[in-house]
Amino acid sequence: FAQFLLAETIGLNAAAGVGSVSAMNLSDLITAAVSLRAGDEEYVGWVINPNLAASTAAEGLNFLSMARHKAQYYGLKEDGIYRLGGDTDAGADINTFISLAQSDFGTPKQKRIPYAYIGAASDGRMLLRVLVNGQSYTYGTKNPSSDMAEQRVDIGKGLRGNYWQFELLNQNGEDFEIDKVKFLPVVLER
Repeated sequence: FAQFLLAETIGLNAAAGVGSVSAMNLSDLITAAVSLRAGDEEYVGWVINPNLAASTAAEGLNFLSMARHKAQYYGLKEDGIYRLGGDTDAGADINTFISLAQSDFGTPKQKRIPYAYIGAASDGRMLLRVLVNGQSYTYGTKNPSSDMAEQRVDIGKGLRGNYWQFELLNQNGEDFEIDKVKFLPVVLER
């Protein structure tokens, strides 16, 4: 369950000094879990890391409570107990994403980000969604690997902006594990 939630959304700050590499190590992230219920409304499970001020949400679980027993996670509903695990959700792909915080990389000046490097192990090609100037662009990794390795993403040459935001996505429910993400901003002087 924790691995599923970790892959769902992690709001990490990608800020770095001008000319430096921004790297985020995703270790020691999960520190608390809560299941919420509001009448007949859909439940949302949250995993919170106060050290990073980051949160993760899982929608559609609709459990009254959740528990861990012998490294397995379970959810309780009115009709029974469900073990959380597996590669699908009742046969449907589990598509996940990680949304990083919007950043100006330590300078208000316009910048380009020609490449991103993702330390990841993935069953398939990871996607990087780039949000800049109110537009969204999606690019794939160049060298996917099922072993933990640095995967490069080439970002569109014409993109420039002050604030950037990034999202990492899987495709077709493919498994992935993220270690770090690096951005190499080029500050524009004009």
